[in-house]
Amino acid sequence: GWLALIGEQPTGFILCQILDDEAEILTFCVRPFHRRQGVGKKLVQHILKTLPQGLLFLEVAADNKAAHRLYENCGFSKMGVRPQYYHRGSEKIDAITYSCVVNH
Repeated sequence: GWLALIGEQPTGFILCQILDDEAEILTFCVRPFHRRQGVGKKLVQHILKTLPQGLLFLEVAADNKAAHRLYENCGFSKMGVRPQYYHRGSEKIDAITYSCVVNH
């Protein structure tokens, strides 16, 4: 996992699972006050530089448009859809799966 700090204040984190030449972003978060300030982009770019070469996967809620823009701007491509994957009360949201080639 990686933690983003501004001064000594935690502002975001990203947690990955790595297995041989594949990795998956398990969870990724930036504090609301620090969003749209480049913190998330720096975290994603850092793991793309740090992880071993191979494939990196993630999934994100279909309605999280800001996350889709971030991932696509960092080189991720859409792979597929997991229908009704997320449950928010009685609402069900699709998950969009992404992948990116990590190549140093």
